[in-house]
Amino acid sequence: MPAHYAAAVFRRAFFQDSDELSDAARRLRVRGALDGETLEKRIRRMKKLHVSLYASLDDIKATGLSVERFGDSYSVCFFWDESRCGMPVRRGSNKDYNNRESPLCGKDVLNERAFILSAEQYGRIVWNERLRDADTGGWFYRLHIYNLFHAPRTFAGSEFVSRKPDFLYEQLAHLN
Repeated sequence: MPAHYAAAVFRRAFFQDSDELSDAARRLRVRGALDGETLEKRIRRMKKLHVSLYASLDDIKATGLSVERFGDSYSVCFFWDESRCGMPVRRGSNKDYNNRESPLCGKDVLNERAFILSAEQYGRIVWNERLRDADTGGWFYRLHIYNLFHAPRTFAGSEFVSRKPDFLYEQLAHLN
């Protein structure tokens, strides 16, 4: 893990069992299909996967996120990837609708610029989705938080929590 980083991606999943919501760790414990040591190893691994850190905005790879250099700044776009995103489908402005070189050409999906980050600016994208568990058929819900900092200098990651973002973009759907 880098000592200094420019982006942090947080993911949380919640599962619905009847009328109760639970996180992935509790769900594994309740199922009881794993022995104690294997269960604890799996839970530790899952907790590590909740956060991904990137030393540079150029390196970031995250579902629904496109980050491109834009002069001395970064253009940050949110797009709905029907092959990787859950429900409900987000529709709206598609900036690449007529761009024949784009995989989103001609598609009725959301694809828009969330913000442009100049030096020292911090932006946050928050979105959610509903998915179906392949094993049980039950619903589970995922919350994604992408914190992006255009840092031409190194900085401590504490800046993500010590100040409010300059930009906030949300795609929070009613997940029923």
